[in-house]
Amino acid sequence: MTRFTTHSALLGLTGLLLSACALIPDASNIRLPKLPSLPNVGEMLGSWPDQDQASDEDPTMPFNSRGTLGYGQTMRLDIYQGTRSSERIYRTVAMIDERGVIDLDDFGSVKVGGLKLPQARRAIEAVFNLKATSARAITVHIISVENVGLVQVTGDVLEDEYVPVFEGMRVSNAVTVAGGRKLNSSAQTVYLTRQGERRFFRNMVQANSDWTPKAGDIVTLSPDI
Repeated sequence: MTRFTTHSALLGLTGLLLSACALIPDASNIRLPKLPSLPNVGEMLGSWPDQDQASDEDPTMPFNSRGTLGYGQTMRLDIYQGTRSSERIYRTVAMIDERGVIDLDDFGSVKVGGLKLPQARRAIEAVFNLKATSARAITVHIISVENVGLVQVTGDVLEDEYVPVFEGMRVSNAVTVAGGRKLNSSAQTVYLTRQGERRFFRNMVQANSDWTPKAGDIVTLSPDI
């Protein structure tokens, strides 16, 4: 009697489970609502690739900050308008193609192959100045090339150049690598630009104490004061 009762109970429980399963709709037949198309999320968040790689076909190439640019090298650029309340107008990770050209999307393209970095910066700046919708200054930050972070040193300096960032770097280190101020210069003031915004320092001592260089910074030695 006990075995029969147990068997009957099991049959009853199985029937209840099958009935419950029949009530669950087939998910494969459910049509999900269509989501609206979204703009590029990476662009919305202000993020970009961790590496200087424009595509899967982008090769890794040797790079010398004092040499000329060439095919396959990839540049990380940040472009700002204005120097006091600056705004970013463009950013990209762009590879130099076989013609020596980088594509700047709606802003056009520019040939940088065969140029040194200071020359390339001026060429890129010229392209954006042509497209500018206001008289606000354009600042081109070359943040890195082939994953080498760079600080630009310009102005009253012996050699306008880009200096690779290194651990513990000071503003004066970047200036020294660039050869220091021009001969017979008595000026001392320094401007430092980050994300398009420029800050003024009375001398190198103040700049060293208040500022730690990072990739993309621009060190401008004033020739006047």
